Amino acid sequence: MQVYLGKGPAVEAKPKTTTSVHLFLEHGRTVEVPLFYPAAPLRDGYCGIPVDEDPEIEVQPPHPARTDYGTLVQMSDTRGRQVRATVCDTIHMGSPRLRPAA
Repeated sequence: MQVYLGKGPAVEAKPKTTTSVHLFLEHGRTVEVPLFYPAAPLRDGYCGIPVDEDPEIEVQPPHPARTDYGTLVQMSDTRGRQVRATVCDTIHMGSPRLRPAA
């Protein structure tokens, strides 16, 4: 996962745990990945990518095909409302899970 501003700043992403998760993704289904990160400035006031800079988050599978360029992430809160990212430190990714069918 990459979080970036065009050619500007970028932020690192790491797995929250090292346990492997294998999912079978049927056509038309989607995956959710919980993200854990501080969305408030650090003690020194630093914030890598503040919300007003409208960062893009791009995701690729761990071993993408040559033609898989990833997809842009649309972030939402726990109630499903779309939110813009504010990233002030490393993002930790939780285990992926299948999104319930609509």
